[in-house]
Amino acid sequence: TTDLQSSLEKALLAQRHYGNVWYVNSGKVGGVAGNGDSWGGAFLTMVAAQAVVKADDVVIVAPGHVETITAAAGLICSVAGVTWIGLGNGNRRPQINFTTAVGADMDVTGANQTFQNFRLTGGFDALTGPLNLAAAGLSFLDIVTEDVTGQATDFIVTTDDCDRLLISGWE
Repeated sequence: TTDLQSSLEKALLAQRHYGNVWYVNSGKVGGVAGNGDSWGGAFLTMVAAQAVVKADDVVIVAPGHVETITAAAGLICSVAGVTWIGLGNGNRRPQINFTTAVGADMDVTGANQTFQNFRLTGGFDALTGPLNLAAAGLSFLDIVTEDVTGQATDFIVTTDDCDRLLISGWE
């Protein structure tokens, strides 16, 4: 059923997207990284997916996935036109956890990217801009921000390049 599920997901996404579909799941049974082309062969990290995505690709991130960002530019989303979709509800949404250093952050530098249904958590006190946005046409839909350890000094930091920024459903 996993192959059937992947085929159905790909068919549905192909109706709206022209690129490849990639899968990310840190909780994958066996914990061995795959090539990202199915749930059974999922990447273990979004960083690994970022290394192969191209414009118009879709990255589906599994419920319960945890992406740990421990340094500045710990995740750099630099490819334009990528859609990142998190599956799951409530605390089962994929989590991007910023920890270890106050400067731990995710840099979004590729234009026209969409991020939907993720939990962004602070695992370190006084984070300074864990979400660094430096591209036009970005969309953040149904995102939840939660402090786990302490308060963030600044959470979303943008540059002058961040035209047409859409934030909808942020909690």
